[in-house]
Amino acid sequence: MKQLTSQPSPAHRADADSPAWQHGARSGWLLLRGPSSEFWFDHWVKSLSAAGVAFHWGCALNRFDFDGTTITAAQVGSGERVVADLHVLATTPFSAVEIFERTPALARLDQICLFGPLTADGPHVQVSFRIGFGERIRWPRERCAVVVADSEFDRTIFAEEQAWANAVDLGDDIASLWTGTACVSSAPGRVHGLAVEFCTK
Repeated sequence: MKQLTSQPSPAHRADADSPAWQHGARSGWLLLRGPSSEFWFDHWVKSLSAAGVAFHWGCALNRFDFDGTTITAAQVGSGERVVADLHVLATTPFSAVEIFERTPALARLDQICLFGPLTADGPHVQVSFRIGFGERIRWPRERCAVVVADSEFDRTIFAEEQAWANAVDLGDDIASLWTGTACVSSAPGRVHGLAVEFCTK
């Protein structure tokens, strides 16, 4: 489970997304045995539902009710007030800042004030993609990932069929399924001069 790179420890110049850095090989990627919804998220939701957790799907979190000490409820987009024993805000720093700003007493707390600086450089967008092949693609060895280190987009690619359980359906007439991530979204590509965030499918 070590990364392969296209050249030994290539150097990346500083750009709008990050300072200069060395792209070396690393170990320790964690992999699921199938698609994340079916093998993790769906099981998690089922377990929490069985434990009595209520879900409010498809509605925005607008703000919190805060009594100066404790969050007492959450106000969601449907207008409903959600009261719980425990409130966990698990979202991006950008969304968190917006939600906290709608609850000024909460936004003034010392720890909550730390969210603002996290958003100073703007979002770091990562774009995922999938490539399906009608025939099995042979990799240099089993369970390896590839980092395309000389790509402007800093792409990573992994063949899911190497890690997923044999019973997982890759799709109609798909023998190899590569998933990838473009980790740098704002650098223009050398072929069309487009950043990933402006590319079409």
